[in-house]
Amino acid sequence: HQLSATATDSKNNVSLPSAALSVTIDTKAPAAPGMPDLIAANDSGSSNTDNITNVSAPTFSGTAEAKAQINLFDSTTNALVGSAIANSKGAWSITSTTLAEGKHALNAVATDVAGNNSPFSTPLVVTIDTTAPAAPVLAMLASSDSGRSNSDNITNVVTPIFSGVTEAGATVALYADNNTSPVATAIANGKGEWIATTKLAEGLHSLTAKVTDSAGNVSAISAPLSVNIDTTAALAPSTPDLIDTSDTGSSNTDNITNVTTPTFSGKAEAGASIALLDNVSHLVVGKATANSLGEWAITSS
Repeated sequence: HQLSATATDSKNNVSLPSAALSVTIDTKAPAAPGMPDLIAANDSGSSNTDNITNVSAPTFSGTAEAKAQINLFDSTTNALVGSAIANSKGAWSITSTTLAEGKHALNAVATDVAGNNSPFSTPLVVTIDTTAPAAPVLAMLASSDSGRSNSDNITNVVTPIFSGVTEAGATVALYADNNTSPVATAIANGKGEWIATTKLAEGLHSLTAKVTDSAGNVSAISAPLSVNIDTTAALAPSTPDLIDTSDTGSSNTDNITNVTTPTFSGKAEAGASIALLDNVSHLVVGKATANSLGEWAITSS
């Protein structure tokens, strides 16, 4: 509307119209803004589209009526968390106040220049997670731990499998021998279970792991797991020796005896399992484990 005024004096003389005042009457509420979007730069972690972030005052963007004021509300707490003015194309961006740990449903309201309020936008659900996961506990699968024990972490498997439990969906990085680059990574399943494998050279290795959760929070490094890769065959043991007390008769060195379950001794690799074979019958007639000096003794069947 163009509004102007005239003045009429006491003798009915009418003035010229004043300059016009342009007035716009707008009683129509603007359309609801588009659903707010957490900007990719603030959507931390393994995905920049999952709306899980460790940024506690993240930035949101969206579209609405041009020049409208946008008020961003956290419907979880019914609090106003930020405001902005949409540009001439209706684009807007708001950095929120600090949001508490947990889930938040954020929606926007547009207020046009006439003061009409739009309906609420569709809410955007955002998870704020600033808590680092616990350091993982690293273990080697029993099926990868060859030899006499499946829990001593001594194995001839050069690609052993490691496992653990952490936050569901978290990424586990496996490190070897204090290297800064991971030798393997894995994604924990819905129960937090993960497995990872890597090829290791002959020798002793120190394995550690770190966890990065879906929000990008990184755990402390795990306690080291010492693993010994041993693919070298043991040296042949010394020739078994019939011990003197089992070598009866006139000589205790002629290996002629009336003992039917004689005892034999010898030397081999320390800690090795010794199997005593009767090459006549092709039977194993006794077993023992060499001590730390490689010494062993077996009383045969």
